[in-house]
Parts: sequence; C-alpha cells; structure tokens
Amino acid sequence: MAEIVACLPPWWPWGLVLLELVVIAAAAFWWRDELLGWERGKYWPVVAVLLPPLIPIARSLEETAPSPVRYATVAGLLLAVAVFQLYGQARNNRDRTKTERRFIDLINGIEQQGVEIRRSRVESETRLLFILHEVQQQGIAVGRIANGITAVAAQAKEETEDD
Repeated sequence: MAEIVACLPPWWPWGLVLLELVVIAAAAFWWRDELLGWERGKYWPVVAVLLPPLIPIARSLEETAPSPVRYATVAGLLLAVAVFQLYGQARNNRDRTKTERRFIDLINGIEQQGVEIRRSRVESETRLLFILHEVQQQGIAVGRIANGITAVAAQAKEETEDD
C-alpha cells in the first residue's frame, strides 16, 4: 500500500475528493427523480446521523496509514454527510412542492364546483322565469275564456228575459 501511495502525486487526495464530487453530481443529475422518489430514501436522516461518528473510528483504524489517506477518508465521510443532507433537503422540497400542488388542485376543483353551482343556479332561475311567464300567459287566457263565458251567459240571460 505504501508503494502505491508513494507513486501518486501529492495532490491525489484532493483529486479523490473531486472525483467523488463528480460521481455524486453525475448520479444526482441522471437519477434525481428516481433517487428522490426512492421509498427507502425516507431514512436519510439516520444515515446522516450515523456518518459523523465514523470519522474518529476511521482515524483510529488508519493510524499507520499515510496522512493523505487519512485526510481523504475524513473528507470522504464529511462529503457523504453533506450529500445526505443535500439529498434530504431536495427530498423535503419535492414533498413540499407535491403537497402545494395537491392543495392548488383541490382549491381549483372547489372553485370549479362553485362555478358549476352558479351556472346551474342561473339555469334554474331562467327555467323558473320561463315557467312563471307561461303560467301568466295561461292565466290571461283563462281570464279571457271566463270573460267570454260571462258574456255569453249574460247574452243568454238577456235573450231569455226578452222572450
């Protein structure tokens, strides 16, 4: 292991951290919807809480390792904590956005029902006005018939009296 580390350039731990960042960013870009919708992703806080205590454990296990390896391990663990925190924030934002959309859809549905109720009420009022008009017209016709019957009866009474 020491021979391999000796062959690497002095900036290799930072290159490792940069490579980790690139891999995480690429995964987040390509699989964002799948990762955020993952059912087991709801346990992200547990992982984010368990990672920081691993830092002293990793440091104690790597006492004989070269310092760049120790630094890369600590940087990787801290990066993992940051990634899980960012994942949790993105997941929470997605859930909040979905909830807001549900409320907006619910409010729009209620408003649409109100419009339908008002339209139905206007149609009912229009039908009632039409029926009232028809009843009035029939009342006028019945009045004319009654007047005609009264006139015929009066005329018949006059003719009977004249005889």
